[in-house]
Amino acid sequence: MTDWGPLGEVLAAEPSRENQANVGKLADRAEDLLKLVRETFPTYTLHDEQHAENVIALMGKLAAPRIDQMRPLEAALLILAAYFHDAGMAYTAEEIAAIADEDEFRSFLDGDDEAFVATERSGGVPPTGVIERYCRARHADRVWTHLEECDPSWLRWGAASIIEPLALICRSHNEPATALNEERFKKDHRKADLRFCAIMLRLADILDFDQSRAPRVIYDLLGLARHGTPEAATSDAEWQKHLAAGGFEFPENPQRGYSLQFVAGPTNPGVEHDLRSFLEVVREELLRCRTIADNCDDRWRTLPLPAEIDTSTITSHGTPQLPDGSRRKDENGWWWSR
Repeated sequence: MTDWGPLGEVLAAEPSRENQANVGKLADRAEDLLKLVRETFPTYTLHDEQHAENVIALMGKLAAPRIDQMRPLEAALLILAAYFHDAGMAYTAEEIAAIADEDEFRSFLDGDDEAFVATERSGGVPPTGVIERYCRARHADRVWTHLEECDPSWLRWGAASIIEPLALICRSHNEPATALNEERFKKDHRKADLRFCAIMLRLADILDFDQSRAPRVIYDLLGLARHGTPEAATSDAEWQKHLAAGGFEFPENPQRGYSLQFVAGPTNPGVEHDLRSFLEVVREELLRCRTIADNCDDRWRTLPLPAEIDTSTITSHGTPQLPDGSRRKDENGWWWSR
């Protein structure tokens, strides 16, 4: 069995070898799908098996204080959600070519004036930027399509299918956090807390923010710094943030509302500004998920979750020093030399 850290250890306690094997088969299938994502989104930060493995590791850290309470089915759903939540971004060349004929695409254009105008100007053929926006907007819903293409026997846990709860968890990461309070995330599905699983996916997904998703060699090969298109400029900003990020560090003995330390070394004030803005988004997500966790199963209500981010370890390597050798922050916390 693949080494999935603490989640893998919980899964290994599952008595059914068939159930364990099915998780492995589905993970392998998802890995193959994720290899197609780069073809659809060549300039995006990586959404491949490295991201899936990062998410699984982060889930293990988040659940660590109560990992002894986790059930094998919950571990299975979390592992599979890590692999499948972005699988909807995988398209074949034939699927990309047929996008303009999809009813969903026409609905997308009806709700996006900019995309509609861009498509009309190109003679009804959606340009690359529009295709990327559409595919990204739909990727959570398309998880179901890829799950249906799997061998149905792999999607069984004992006598029951797990396709619906798995698809529900995967889709939820692209929905507002408040959606997790809805009845469809009822507390118990064959002894698995789906609301808890959805929280773990949301948090681990947004916390996977470091250089492993933006290798320097790929960034250089893509030539994003040239900003040849608006899409490239947007991607460049995202890659610059990841390249400067060292990731989040967890405390050894987390208590309720603990702080995550964020390590980064931005080389200019613009990148630092983007980093700190993103960390504010992360902090808001942490607080929303902490509130939702109060509606989880009793096993998880007392799980310590992070609530704050320690930014004291953000080192501004590229910020000019003042004559006295110091650097200063403005009222928003950004480093400046004036």
